[in-house]
Amino acid sequence: MSYTVELEETSDNLVENNIMQQVTNPLMFEQGAGNVMGYNLSLDDLFTSGLQASYTSHDAGSNMNLWEGNNMSGIWADDAWGSTDQITMFRNKLSGWQSGLTSATLPIIERSWNRNFNYIGNILGQPGYHKTYQVYATSGTAGVGTGGENTTIYSLGYADSGGYCNSQKPACDGLTFTTTMRWGNWDVVNGATQWNATEAAPAANTYINANFTTSYFSTLSQTLPPSLYYNSAPSWWPSGKAWPPIGPDISTGNEGMCSGGTYAGAMATSSGQCTGGTLATAWASHVNSIPAQDCYLNVMGGPPDGSGGALNFSATACYGSGGTSPTQLGVPTGLTGTAVPQ
Repeated sequence: MSYTVELEETSDNLVENNIMQQVTNPLMFEQGAGNVMGYNLSLDDLFTSGLQASYTSHDAGSNMNLWEGNNMSGIWADDAWGSTDQITMFRNKLSGWQSGLTSATLPIIERSWNRNFNYIGNILGQPGYHKTYQVYATSGTAGVGTGGENTTIYSLGYADSGGYCNSQKPACDGLTFTTTMRWGNWDVVNGATQWNATEAAPAANTYINANFTTSYFSTLSQTLPPSLYYNSAPSWWPSGKAWPPIGPDISTGNEGMCSGGTYAGAMATSSGQCTGGTLATAWASHVNSIPAQDCYLNVMGGPPDGSGGALNFSATACYGSGGTSPTQLGVPTGLTGTAVPQ
């Protein structure tokens, strides 16, 4: 299936600081609760019919998971096997773009039956490509922006393959849109951070209280915490590296976009990485490279668009003489196995 990490019926996992190149799906959630996906990089996702992003859920029943600080093409929730709720996406950079692709090219998808998602402090979209802020279902059979999701930032509540409410099963879902909470996200369509009190205050839903009121958000300080699971920069974070790396409150980010040349449109941190082109300022300088991206570009020498063959990886080269990384675990010991008749 070419999934890098697939979690099924599991909780309390931390998937952090990984490089995921040329896989079908970087992070695939089937079912799980209380998990964190933090500071991962994905490039050149492979799929035959269009862009394929990471998934918050593919089976039914995922909830209360956090996605923070990731740099990916997108993070989606489908409706293939059921519903998902109460997922939080915080300070991610999601471009919704990949060179040569024009289908399913959007950073955020929430299909039918997904409810009570939270989007806070994310940087969304590809400069010059995305044209529409949102398309969304208003009922089981109707929606706004029908058929136009490929160049939009958010698609909320459309069913199945997306963009339409015809004879699909399941039907479209107007509650996906009305239960979604958004606050402090910057996108390329608006070219500005959306501190929108109405978007931030969805009404009560079954088993879920209303999220404060619009008046509360109208007077709320527009200050976001650096992280939702770290009190300060973690011990493995490189000295001198900006913390937090991504968000609307970042104004001197080092990640830009290759303008012209072999890797036009790809994200990079120096003109030397943009063969035949130059590095242009992008995403309003709200994005700093994460350590996994620095390793990929500067140590492994990977192309900005993720193309090419397999690269050598050395934790020592990427993380210093001690090879310190949150993903380096000791060899397990004391394991036992039990044969189960089939």
